[in-house]
Amino acid sequence: MNSSKLLGIMKEHNDTQETLAYAIGLSRKTLAAKIYEKGKAAFNRTEMKAIAKRYNLDEDVFNEIFFDDLVA
Repeated sequence: MNSSKLLGIMKEHNDTQETLAYAIGLSRKTLAAKIYEKGKAAFNRTEMKAIAKRYNLDEDVFNEIFFDDLVA
């Protein structure tokens, strides 16, 4: 998970953790835990798709955000 990349895209779209959380059906606290990977918190497929749709992410950017450890 590339938290910095997601936070940057959120900022470009004038989104806050609160507005994004509301848009994808999470609490702000749960969203923050997933962004910063607290404990075992992670975005599920439905949430990742919702974020991709909200920000119109192409496949490369999507992978940079959610699968940065797999992108070489």
